Amino acid sequence: MLFVAEFISELQARKGRDLLVFACSGSKRSDEQIEGLSVKVYPSQVLPLCEDYRRCVARSHRAVTDPSSLEFAACLRYSGVFYQQIPLELWQELLGWPVLILSAYYGLIRPTDGIRHYDLSMNRVPKSCKRLLPSSLSEYMVQEGLERALLLTSGTYAEPFSDVKGAYIVEFHEGGRKVSGVFGKDHYRMAGLLVTSLLEGSLHIRPSVEVSVRRA
Repeated sequence: MLFVAEFISELQARKGRDLLVFACSGSKRSDEQIEGLSVKVYPSQVLPLCEDYRRCVARSHRAVTDPSSLEFAACLRYSGVFYQQIPLELWQELLGWPVLILSAYYGLIRPTDGIRHYDLSMNRVPKSCKRLLPSSLSEYMVQEGLERALLLTSGTYAEPFSDVKGAYIVEFHEGGRKVSGVFGKDHYRMAGLLVTSLLEGSLHIRPSVEVSVRRA
């Protein structure tokens, strides 16, 4: 385990070798809320990496997307606890890092990928669909020359990647206890503050917090 400041220094030194993987969030901004934001991110086409996964999910969950919603960048669409800790203007800086978001509906996507409003969590995704995710992550890591995938997600979102070489779960500890909280909110808050600290170069987490990295 490393203290959080040491872990951030390690991430900075390994920039370009580590992939950061975030979870999506149940809370999402509406089209109107996104259009009212001062920060604009032009949406890109969804990464084709998980096309098989998306087809599988679409077959089992036909009514979870809002067909009337427009496609907006994922980093603007999601608004849960993790995303609340990262100022919107920092996403432009984060785009210079290898980053993917694990979406229950879309699979592995980039922060800029345009997504519609949807309502689906990973615990509702069939195992037959989840089995398609590991090969996609491995393929992406090979393509981008990445050594590790650091999963800043809950255990539910990390579970499909247990057999992926180089996939690790990031956990936070304080006072000898793992930080989790109700529905993992304390973990996601820490994860978001970690990202902000990484990008701003100033610590937004108590120095006493320790970070562990273990195999997924």
